[in-house]
Amino acid sequence: MMEVTFIEPTEAYIISYSEALDAVAREKIYLAKLEGFPIEETIPFMRNSIQKKIPFLLAVNTDTNQVVGWCDAQPKAEEIGYLGLGVLKDYRGKGIGKRLVRAILEHGKKFGYQRIDLEVRGSNERAIGLYLSMGFSEVGTVKNGLTIGNITDDVIQMTIKL
Repeated sequence: MMEVTFIEPTEAYIISYSEALDAVAREKIYLAKLEGFPIEETIPFMRNSIQKKIPFLLAVNTDTNQVVGWCDAQPKAEEIGYLGLGVLKDYRGKGIGKRLVRAILEHGKKFGYQRIDLEVRGSNERAIGLYLSMGFSEVGTVKNGLTIGNITDDVIQMTIKL
């Protein structure tokens, strides 16, 4: 069974979050990285997010207690958040990403953001469709703006006012 609950991050989930991020990155399709961040970087990043109560949610499989997705809005400026999102392959297409984004938009308002920005690969039509359906609008395209390894892709810049 794939029951999933959303929780705010705690130190207990740092390793599991790091593993989920690495798994999505290694698919080489969705993120601007080919692998996750080293744990030495992930630990202080997560601790900072927890301490400052940055809008951040983890999707956790209730049976395995493992992180299967995440969404956060790190500060880009005082009143602007920058959205990050990822869901493990086996959990996609179940509405988890949409529910995570919706919750982070609400958290972002309470946090004081007036706007949330994001960047998405031009080839990631599924994510672009999700963001457009939630009220994000395209504000720019950087042609061939991402090159990692042997992969080059456009970068679509999107924003939503809260």
